[in-house]
Amino acid sequence: MKQLTKEQAIELGNTKWWGHVNTASIAAFQLTQEMLCCPIEVYVNALSGTLGRNVYTHELDKPELLIREMNREIKTPSVDEIIAMLPYDKTAVIKRS
Repeated sequence: MKQLTKEQAIELGNTKWWGHVNTASIAAFQLTQEMLCCPIEVYVNALSGTLGRNVYTHELDKPELLIREMNREIKTPSVDEIIAMLPYDKTAVIKRS
């Protein structure tokens, strides 16, 4: 998909395009763009709704994994796998049993 320029992404965002399409369309489009074209909350909520799980902002760094998960090419990652994506030296996780 053709990448939008910063100016095009801002212009598209000003149209509030996400209010006229379903969550799967928001997720699929935004995953293919380097520039954010909608509010981050809209994007993360669209991904979460489409994938049927909570999506965390650090996962956005690897859109190819989210695309593969959305296309059912890979299984849904476990919580441990999602935590493992965080930088080790900047991570503090408290697990409740």
